[in-house]
Amino acid sequence: MWPRCVGGWRCLLAKINGDEAMFAGLVHDIGVFYLLSRAAHFPELVQDKPELHALLVGWHDNIGHALLSALGQPESVLQAVQEHEQEREITEVKNLSDVLYVANKIANTVVSWRDKDLDGEVDTSVLARLFDAEALAEIISASEAEVTSLKQALGA
Repeated sequence: MWPRCVGGWRCLLAKINGDEAMFAGLVHDIGVFYLLSRAAHFPELVQDKPELHALLVGWHDNIGHALLSALGQPESVLQAVQEHEQEREITEVKNLSDVLYVANKIANTVVSWRDKDLDGEVDTSVLARLFDAEALAEIISASEAEVTSLKQALGA
């Protein structure tokens, strides 16, 4: 089950609560959904795809942080959501914020809600410094299997 330490991944995941990491992963882009729900009231914004995309990219992490803070979520989750898009150098995974950052990078190698034509490619180069190609492929494969299992369990 991901996240776990596999070949080439320098990490200290034993100190990270798995349930908290799963929750952070599920809600980290909640700001996107909130912004889309609000944007629906402004048809001119919805029709301006570059402007809408810039709004989502630029504000979703701050909005997500605010929403989750209002819901009384733990500081570790708030910080991870706030920082999941902040580019930084990671040499080892030390905390929930690092886990979410790396998981978000891995997810962006498979699928992304961002429009590459408007935003360019998401920089996932940090993954090559954390994982060898075989380990990254193993993580992606295990993640795909888990997503399939979750979809089946949820009837999706």
